[in-house]
Amino acid sequence: MGSIGRVTVNYLDFDQLPGLLPEGIPVYLAESAGADVHTLKIDNPSILVIGSESHGVSKAMYRKNVISVAIPRHAQSQAESLNAAMAATALLALLS
Repeated sequence: MGSIGRVTVNYLDFDQLPGLLPEGIPVYLAESAGADVHTLKIDNPSILVIGSESHGVSKAMYRKNVISVAIPRHAQSQAESLNAAMAATALLALLS
């Protein structure tokens, strides 16, 4: 606890981070409208982008060449979404 007080946090627009997404490496963007992660052939290396639970990812992310992926839901599920940490864990396990 309290480690956030010892970590430097910088807020920048996505486009202000040149080189963050290297050319030629596929970028997978987690979102509810994405393709079922079970149906994709995942390239290695690759990058997985997870947005915040309340706001999703930056709109600038959609200007990049990204592949939208999703964790499929069961028809009976009433859950609207997973929290970002759980979604990242599930996707990383499925993508590896």
